[in-house]
Amino acid sequence: MAHTRPLLLALSGLLITACSGNADRGDDTDTNPNPVDAKLIGLNLDVGGLSHEVGTRITATAEGLYDDSSTKDLTAEVTWGVGDGTLLEVADGVPNEFVALAEGRVSITAGYEGVTKTVEVSLTPPSLTALKLFPAEAEIGMGAVVTLAVVGVYSNGSEETVTDLVTFETDSQTVLRPSNEIAGRMVTFGTEGTATITARLGAQVARGTYTVGPARIFNLAVTAPAERIGDTPLQFSAEAAWTDSRARTDETNTVTWTSSDPAIVTIDNTGLATRVSDGEVIISAVVPTTTVEGAVRLKTLGASVCGDYPEVHAAGIRYDDVAAPMFWRGAFTEAGEEVDFFMEDLPCDTQNFQTVLFVIGTGWCPYCPAFKQNIDAMQPQLNEAGMRVVYVEAETDSGAPAGNAVANSIVNRTLSGSTNPSIRMGDADAEGGASLPFRGIVQYYPYAVVVRTSDMEVIAAGQGHNFLNIANDPSRSYGSN
Repeated sequence: MAHTRPLLLALSGLLITACSGNADRGDDTDTNPNPVDAKLIGLNLDVGGLSHEVGTRITATAEGLYDDSSTKDLTAEVTWGVGDGTLLEVADGVPNEFVALAEGRVSITAGYEGVTKTVEVSLTPPSLTALKLFPAEAEIGMGAVVTLAVVGVYSNGSEETVTDLVTFETDSQTVLRPSNEIAGRMVTFGTEGTATITARLGAQVARGTYTVGPARIFNLAVTAPAERIGDTPLQFSAEAAWTDSRARTDETNTVTWTSSDPAIVTIDNTGLATRVSDGEVIISAVVPTTTVEGAVRLKTLGASVCGDYPEVHAAGIRYDDVAAPMFWRGAFTEAGEEVDFFMEDLPCDTQNFQTVLFVIGTGWCPYCPAFKQNIDAMQPQLNEAGMRVVYVEAETDSGAPAGNAVANSIVNRTLSGSTNPSIRMGDADAEGGASLPFRGIVQYYPYAVVVRTSDMEVIAAGQGHNFLNIANDPSRSYGSN
């Protein structure tokens, strides 16, 4: 019995040591924040605020609350849910991250070990963060107008044309001022100089600088008394249209005349053309020191021809009228090959194509890519129904008139990989008709024009048409919208 007390004391010391070790583990929140006997009594959810803009990403976190006043991050352990999947969806498969899809109120819920917590958030429209003005600068002649387009950039990265919503202001009313009738149109007002135009929507502004100079020639019409040339020389003439609306002037003796192939037809500095051999050429006239050019296609009497183009036609493209016999030298195919595109040749292929769909866009237009992609997706059906597809770019990314090369690059970046047959060309490189012919018919971008090849009449204008229906029945007109 003499050894009993020391043994008990030793055992007691071990027990105390064990209890002391357990107490230390419970206080060490870095390594084990919740003792095994602590009970989960609640959840705290953090969703980064109770209001989020559509298009933004919401990251949610969950914190567990225990009955011993300790906490633990349970973000990866809880089960997440949303009240309405049409308003909020899981982002990239990450359970606690969501993308706001549409406006409204929606709940985010987390559940763990029988405890749930719900937070309701408001999804608001994306905010306008910037404005872009197209073109941002330009030089125009007295009497001309410049039409501006404004694109709004939003917090979710989307862009939208807002020209009709902005307020335009000028710093020089006598040089250039906003039209009272057409949104985005700026008109000259009698004084040469430079004006800054400000587009304003809410707190956002965009500015452009525009210089008004003397009246200038903006279009040159080249004509001849016949469309074909024989042994008798043919006298061409050139008439100029001016920005200040003065009467057209005869510039036959001031322009520079050229023939695309002098081995077939030559032309002197007075505009007198002479046949050398059989074939076809382009007769061009250029206003010296400018890029203003007029041109026509000329065939010799011995050259083959499939038919006569309608003698009465519009100067450019106009709904319910015959399209002008315009052409584009150096247009592009979907394969990147350069080709010449002649409106005059379209009636020669009515057996394969009874209609031509001109899809008109710009480099800056936010809606144009999707429209082109929709056309491209249905193109096999359109082609089968006898509708050919031609893409026309009216303006570059900066709002300047687009030529063929830029037009091809714009379409390529939108329809990358497409092998559907198409022609790509720029409005600025049109010849044989009005200057920038497609800009004259367009009411908005993207736009579309359908021409019936049997008589070259424009039978539909606007994007709100069922183009497959038109292809299947081109016998009537479908309106302009």
